[in-house]
Order: sequence, then structure tokens, then C-alpha cells
Amino acid sequence: MTNKEIFEDIYVNFNKNILYYLTRVLKDYHQAEDLMHETFLKAYRKMDTFKKDSNILTWLYAIAHNVAVDYIRKQNKLNVCLQRVKMNSYSLWHPDPAMESTMDFMISFSKLKLSYRQVITLRRFKDYTTNEAGEKLNWSDSKVKTTLSRATCKLEKQLIEDEQHNN
Repeated sequence: MTNKEIFEDIYVNFNKNILYYLTRVLKDYHQAEDLMHETFLKAYRKMDTFKKDSNILTWLYAIAHNVAVDYIRKQNKLNVCLQRVKMNSYSLWHPDPAMESTMDFMISFSKLKLSYRQVITLRRFKDYTTNEAGEKLNWSDSKVKTTLSRATCKLEKQLIEDEQHNN
């Protein structure tokens, strides 16, 4: 059997275990699905590091755990940025049309570079999953996540800068 065939068997046999584990950790089925795929992608890339005398499921759980921890850390950083934006009286993802700040938000948003506007639009306004946004933009999941994090922080800075400029 080729490595690809072996790995297909591993995926078929263990994907439900990993998905269940990630769903329990994240409490978000769709995000768990995304991270399950990321887990198996990392496992496939690092298949040569697997010790044959070890349990394959234990190895996959370790990878899934690390992927989940990385995701949670990134989300915490994103939440800190969002909290700072909200403290500046902006509702970042669903601005109230009756508020004067909606126009300020749109002006600041339009100043972002195209890739930042695209990823924010897909992930926050249209509620695409990481995987769906990646397919639409022809990006990897990790690029979607990284760009979204950077875009969010840049938008925060732009909102604050524009607010200071207007005062």
C-alpha cells in the first residue's frame, strides 16, 4: 500500500474520533470540522515522524489537541482586539444602521487593503466557515485565519485613527 492509501484508511477509521474530541473541546461543530481537516493534513505531512510502535489514535489526538490550543490562542488574541474596538463604541461586525458611527465604520473599512476587506466580508458579514472562505479566495485555511486576525487588528487601528482625526 502507498502512503496515500494508508493515510486514507487512517482517516476513514479515526476521523469521527478526532471530530468528536474537537467538538467537545471547542463546542462548535463547524469549527471542529475545520480543525479536524487541519489535524489530518498536519498528520499526513508529518507521517514520517510517527513512531510505528506507538498508537496512531494517540498520535492523532496529540496533533488535534495542539491544533485546538493554537486555534483558541488565536481566538483569544482576536477577542482582545474586538473588545478594544467595542470599548471605542464600535460594533465591529454588525454596526447599527441608525448610528452615526456606521458611516465612520464603512469609511475605515474601505481604507483596508483588498485582501483584508475580502476576508472580513466572508468570515464576519457572510458567516462563511474558514474552509468556505479559503475555497472562495483560493487560500489555505491558515492563511484565512492569519489574514482575518491581521485584518481585524488593522481595522481596529484604522477606526481609532479615523476617530482621532475627526475629533
